[in-house]
Amino acid sequence: CISEQVQTLQISLSQAESIISPCPACHNNIHSFFCSFTCSPNQANFLNVTATKSVDFDVTEQFSQGIYDSCKDTKFSASNEYAMDFIGGGAKNYSAL
Repeated sequence: CISEQVQTLQISLSQAESIISPCPACHNNIHSFFCSFTCSPNQANFLNVTATKSVDFDVTEQFSQGIYDSCKDTKFSASNEYAMDFIGGGAKNYSAL
């Protein structure tokens, strides 16, 4: 990563930190996703910029399922709500992410 990418990554992760930190697996999977999303030299393989401030990303079913499974039961202690309500838009399964 270049320094600007690292700054973007730090900002993105800091916003999610309190929500994902209770679960190490969820935490690690979200960190891995944002790191790849921000810094991967292979972004062209899974990102498509569709408009200003809009990006489509394509990940495997296995990757989506792994993130969902690792985070679905994680609760955000400040509100006692599930992490998926915040980071997954309330997703009830991996395909809704």
